[in-house]
Amino acid sequence: MITGMLLSLAACEEGSDGPPPSSTPPAGARLLDADVTPESIVSSVMAAKGEEKRLAAAAQWADQWITGEGWYGTIEKFGEENGRPTIWFKHSASPIIGGSFWVGVEVVDCKKDVRTLRDLSFTGRIEKVKIQTGGPFPEVQISIRNGKVL
Repeated sequence: MITGMLLSLAACEEGSDGPPPSSTPPAGARLLDADVTPESIVSSVMAAKGEEKRLAAAAQWADQWITGEGWYGTIEKFGEENGRPTIWFKHSASPIIGGSFWVGVEVVDCKKDVRTLRDLSFTGRIEKVKIQTGGPFPEVQISIRNGKVL
C-alpha cells in the first residue's frame, strides 16, 4: 500500500539558472494516452508485486509528456523546489493509505497569475516516478518538468 504520492509543479516564474526549458514536446517525444491520470499511474505502480516489478512499473512513465487537455487539480499550497516556486495539488486515490496524494509540476510556460487561481489544468513531461520505502509504507513521488498552465 502507499501513504502518499508527490508530483512537483513550479509556478510561472523563471528560475535563477537562465531561461526556462520549452513546454512543447520535441519531435519524437513519447506522449501519454489521454486517459492516463495521476491516479492511474499510482495504481499501476502499486499493483506491481515485488520491488523489482514495482520499480519497472514506475520507470515506464519517465519522459512521457502530458498533452492535450492536460491534468487538472485544485491548488492546495505554494512552495519552492529547485529554486522555482512550486504549486501543490491534492488528489484522492483508493490504492493509497489515507486516500490521497500530493501533485505538483515545474511550470515553464504560464500566461496566468496562478496565485489568484483555485483550480488549473497543466501539461508537461514526467521526469521520473520514484518509490520511497523509508517509512512503514512506500510513497510514490512523480516529478513533472517542462510544465505549461492551460
